[in-house]
Formats: sequence, C-alpha cells, structure tokens
Amino acid sequence: MSLPVRFLLLTVAWIVVAFGQPGMLWWFGPLAACVGYALVWRVSLFWEKKSHRAVVSGVWFTCVTATQLTWLLSHEYGYIYAVWVAFSVMTGGQFAVVSLLISPRRLRSLWLAPVVGAAWVVGEWARLFLLSGYTWNPVGLSLASNVYSLQMASLWGVYGLSFWVMVVNVLALQAWMLPPRRMLRTAFAVGVCIPYFYGAGQLVWHQQPDSSDTLSALVVQPNFPVKHEPPHGTPHRRIYHTLGQWSQILDLIAPHREENIDLLVLPEYVVEMGTDWPVYRHEAVQSIFAAAFGSDVKERMPAPQSPVAEKIQTQRGAQWMVSNAYIAQSLADLTEAHVVVGLQDEEGTSEEDFHTYTSAQCFAPACGDRCRYNKQVLLPMGEYIPGAWCRGLAKRYGVVESFSPGTETKVLSCGCTPFGVCVCYEETFGDLMRQNRLLGAQMLVNITNDAWYPNSRLPRVHFEHARLRTVEMGVPLVRAANNGVSGAIDSLGRDTAVLSDANGNAMHEQSGALRIDVPLHHYHTLYTQVGDGLVVGLAILTLFLAWRMRGVAKL
Repeated sequence: MSLPVRFLLLTVAWIVVAFGQPGMLWWFGPLAACVGYALVWRVSLFWEKKSHRAVVSGVWFTCVTATQLTWLLSHEYGYIYAVWVAFSVMTGGQFAVVSLLISPRRLRSLWLAPVVGAAWVVGEWARLFLLSGYTWNPVGLSLASNVYSLQMASLWGVYGLSFWVMVVNVLALQAWMLPPRRMLRTAFAVGVCIPYFYGAGQLVWHQQPDSSDTLSALVVQPNFPVKHEPPHGTPHRRIYHTLGQWSQILDLIAPHREENIDLLVLPEYVVEMGTDWPVYRHEAVQSIFAAAFGSDVKERMPAPQSPVAEKIQTQRGAQWMVSNAYIAQSLADLTEAHVVVGLQDEEGTSEEDFHTYTSAQCFAPACGDRCRYNKQVLLPMGEYIPGAWCRGLAKRYGVVESFSPGTETKVLSCGCTPFGVCVCYEETFGDLMRQNRLLGAQMLVNITNDAWYPNSRLPRVHFEHARLRTVEMGVPLVRAANNGVSGAIDSLGRDTAVLSDANGNAMHEQSGALRIDVPLHHYHTLYTQVGDGLVVGLAILTLFLAWRMRGVAKL
C-alpha cells in the first residue's frame, strides 16, 4: 500500500469517525461503529515499529477529538485554546496506547477484540476522574446516531456502547487481514447487527398505544446574553436590568397562561440577584405582571411576606421589597403549575460556614412549599477554580470566587410525578443521573445555558448526551435552556417536541416558550440497577483473564 493511499484511508476514517455522531453527520455513525477505527488500525500495521504505529494512531485520534471539540473555540476566553489542545492530545494519547495492543502477532488471538474494548472502556471511564469530569464524545456515541442502536444503552450505558464499538471494529480488522474464515465474518456480522435487533425489540416491547398518561410542561428559553461581569452602573441599574429580564420572561409565558400547565421550567441561573435578596419594589413587580397578564392579576398574587419579601425603611417610608423567590412563587400561583428555575442561592451565617450554590429551585403553587437542588458537578474555571495555580489565570477573566458543590441528589415532585433535577452538563454523567432513578424519579428535568459557546455545535451535542440518559434510565426528560435546545425526549430517546422555527430547525439562539405534553411512560433498565459498574467490572475482569492466559487462545 503506497503512502498516498494510506493517507487517503486515514482521511476517510477521520471523516467517518469525527463526524459520525448524532447532531453532526449522523448517517456516518453506523460506519464509524463498525469499520471507522478498523481502517486506522489497518493502515498503522503497515509500519513495523510500535512507536510509528502509536504515533499514527495517536495523531489521527487527536485530530478526531479536535474536530469534535471545535465548539470549544467559540468561547471568548483565550485560555480555551489550551484546553482544546490538552483534551485533544490526551485522548489521542489514550488511543495510541490502546492501539499498541494491536499487532500482526496478536491478530490471531481470540482475546484481542475484548481486550481492546476493555482497555478503551477503562481509559474512557477514567477520564471522569483524571480530566476534571471530561464526559464528551465517548466513542459509543456513534451507536446513538439512530434510535435503534441507541437502545442498547439501557443495558450498560454509553461506556457499554463504547466497548461494543471497539470490539466490532477489531473483529472487522481480523476479518479483513486474516485468511478468509466463516467464523470471523459471522462474528463481525453478528456484532454489527445485535444493537439494531435489540433496539427494534425494545421499541416494540415498549410501544404504548395509549398516550393519555402525560404531563403538561412549559419550557421557556429567554436567550439572555451571557454576562461574565455584572452590568456597569449603580446597584439600582442592575436591579432595573434584572427586572427587565423578568418582564421579558413573563411576555414569553403570557400566551400560554390560560393553558393547562403542570410544570413550568426556566433555565439555569436565569437572572441575577440571588434567590431571596429583597431588591425589587413590590409595586414594580406587580406592574410587570399586570403588563404581561392583565391588570386584574395583582389581586391574585401572593401577599409579600418572609422569607420571599421583607419590609424595609426607605426614603419613601416603609416599603415591601420582594425577591426572585417571590416572583417565582407568583408564577407558580398564577399558572397553578410547579415552577423549576435556576438561581444563585446562599446559606450560612459566618464566613467559615458560608456557601454559594448554583441551584435549581422548585416552587409549588398555592401552598408556598419550596425545594432546592444544588448543582453537584461544577464547571472548572467557570464555577470553581480547581487549584491555587489557576487563581491568577481565572482572575484575569473576572472569576475570583468559586461556587460550593451540592452534596446530594434530590427527587422533587410535580403532582403525582416524582422527578430528578440536573443542572447544565450534569446530564452528561450517566451514573450521577442514575441516582435520581434509584430514589424514585420517573422523569428528569434539566436546566442549562449553552450561550457560553455561541454559534457552535455545542447546543446539539449537549442535547444528544441528554438523549442517552433517557434510554439508560428508561425515563422521559424535559429541558429548558437559556440558549441551546429546549424541549422534551421520551423514555426511548425520541424527541417529543423541540422549540423550533418555522422551518423545523431547533431555535438555539432565539427566545421562545414551548408547551409540551410529555409521555410519562417509564420502565426499569439494567443500567439503572448496576450503573457503570457492570461494563467497567467486565472490562477489568477481561483484562485480568487475558493477562493470566497470556493471549494463548488462537483463532
């Protein structure tokens, strides 16, 4: 094979694998899942030295990751280029190490396919702990490109899909390079087909002729610009600015006010001013509600009282000042819906005991009950500073303090439907989301904000990771993004509804509100019971047995 032909095959493999994901060129996904990596290994074996094979494989996968993470570069902070390069090189190095297991001598080993799959899964799973929770673009995502092969995630999660992709690609390589044998071809064909046959059976088994068991949700996407620093000016100007944002949100909700709504969802950190800071004049808040919902609404708004309001002495005398919590409670009362909204919250009475959280607040109508979930997985450099050496760099970009991480998963309730809440990219952590299901959640609610990476693929990539969680746990998901993809997915990973424009394209960077009848069908999955422990345990056991056997089994 000439050098130009080798580069041509590497280029074809790069296109198929880098773009063969949901949200990109999804039709390349099935190809990536069965032969995309086999092409690279076939080319690398033309180099006799291990070091050359490692370099070829590592550089190729570095390019794949760099392509898939180009959305990072839309961030305005300059340090993001270093992060992009670091993630790309680290994952490329991992692929290079795993590819060293593939050699002409080992091609005849029965252990090769499961060992390569196991080694890759252990490394991919370990990224959660070694790379500050790097969850993006597992190779198993190529099997999530269609609703059929996606269903196998219900057995062993996305890392199980990654294992399967690697095993099938090694079988493809063996069927290609070894003397023609029916067993090899049969094993490869069976490996390719199993996810699709399983998925077809799963969809038939869970087909629901009666869709009357639904929950009515209203998701709001305000599309506010991200502000890394507070608006310039006096505190009064900041308050006026935030009240104006609430006015825009009410205008989006107003057309749906007379509709039956069970759950109203607003995005992550939707406005400033904390949860219980009494910063707005009660009369001003009543005015923006009246402008959006009608003048008669003032009489039906809740009376200002602690803890959502406080009577304060001003130059005009004693006045009731209300908070974001009061506005959210008013929305719950007026729409007769449970309201989930992302806000900053605080607790503690001393400097040593003081904590600031990015939280999801849930307000129940009429009774005034309120629950809070604190985000557990914080974004490095954006929500927390991972080490002292980063503080100087973070300070240059206006990040001078960290949020505190939440310490527990909470299941909330909307009527008779218990649901788990996750904030932002927490929904990319399958085992974390599984905790909601184990606590009895029958639905997931995600609030997020993808405006940090404007004009990029991140909104769609993020949404596709959320889709995996619905199949892994067998529950539907409702999602509200400030900027991103807002909508709902059923428990089989199918779009129920997505906020779209007139042409049916998801409205990533526009404002709007969408009412959705969410199918509440849910079911138990193996992944719910065992989590990532099943595939990681099998991977470690496979590596141990292969080491003990020393690869003596031959085809």
